[in-house]
Amino acid sequence: MSPTPITPSHPWNGRYVIAYFPAGVVHAGVNGGCGQWAIALHRRTGWNLGILWEMPAPHRAAFGAAPLPIHVFCLAPDGRIVDVEGAREATDMKRLYRAIPEVTGRLAVETYATEARYRTAIRDHPGLEADEAQIASIGRLMRESPAFLNLLTGLAGYDRDVAA
Repeated sequence: MSPTPITPSHPWNGRYVIAYFPAGVVHAGVNGGCGQWAIALHRRTGWNLGILWEMPAPHRAAFGAAPLPIHVFCLAPDGRIVDVEGAREATDMKRLYRAIPEVTGRLAVETYATEARYRTAIRDHPGLEADEAQIASIGRLMRESPAFLNLLTGLAGYDRDVAA
């Protein structure tokens, strides 16, 4: 299952944060492409990957219902969530996703220090598998956005690709 798609009832509904990338790029990055963005960002910075999971209600979990991935991101050294829209506090991200009518379960964040651990966590969610061509393309988009590079440098005080 892919992360929750943007629907007419979705709180973004065309109101993306476009400070770093054009709206179409951001739309793709929050509408099913977040896993690719997170991997590209992880490879660039070394920051932990994270998944916002919707946990099944206890009565559903008792019958084998599994958690669903809602959003994939990286976790900056200062603890903020970083994705195609920039940086925000985890509580703000949860509030945004909680406003989606289709999201009814408890939300939980899990982080993964390595890409291998992230891949293990998503192995039962085929919509999140990595597409190396897309990841490379996203890496180029990141390199071509001075505003995003400044954000990364400010969050970490350092960006591996810029420093190299």
